[in-house]
Amino acid sequence: MSARPSSPLSRSGLVWRIVAGSVVVGISLLCWNQIARNLGDTLYFPLQYGGEHPLPSPHGGTATVTSSQITDVTVGLKHISAQLQWMLGLQTAIQFVLFGAVILTIGVIWVRTSSGRPFAPAVTRSLVALAILFAVAGTGNEVLQNFINAREEFEAIGANSTGGYYLGTLFSLSGTSLLIAIGIALLASAFAIGARLTRDTEGLV
Repeated sequence: MSARPSSPLSRSGLVWRIVAGSVVVGISLLCWNQIARNLGDTLYFPLQYGGEHPLPSPHGGTATVTSSQITDVTVGLKHISAQLQWMLGLQTAIQFVLFGAVILTIGVIWVRTSSGRPFAPAVTRSLVALAILFAVAGTGNEVLQNFINAREEFEAIGANSTGGYYLGTLFSLSGTSLLIAIGIALLASAFAIGARLTRDTEGLV
């Protein structure tokens, strides 16, 4: 008995798994490289100054003033703490996870559409998962950015805003990730409706 040849669907599924795995590995390597670069470079961030001296220096931290205007200074922070390193690494990882999820979701939609099944359940599941990921991880990344700002200020000028320095920003959330998640969820619901209509149409044939 001869072995049954593999179907085109199984071959395309294997190719898709290989491509998806390659994308995950590639994004992981890019993420690791970006984290290493971020932690190796000088960390620049803005501070505002309300003191009397035109070119002040921060107190209580390892920061150095790299540029100065009337009320704004750009601080270059070196030798950051392990806590800030972990926070920056986590922020970069979340960004790359979101990027990878978008690429993989687009890949799922493209594969299903090219095979003549644009309303396959896998498409809806991928969109729902992406919406949840943006709502949770994206919003968490915005919250993390606020803690990073506070930690940068602390490591630059110490526990108190001595020398007239202050960060000039309050805890805030833009809500962009939630809006993106809502948009993706609406798109997922549209695909779910399309899948239901497709099933109903096939049942009538």
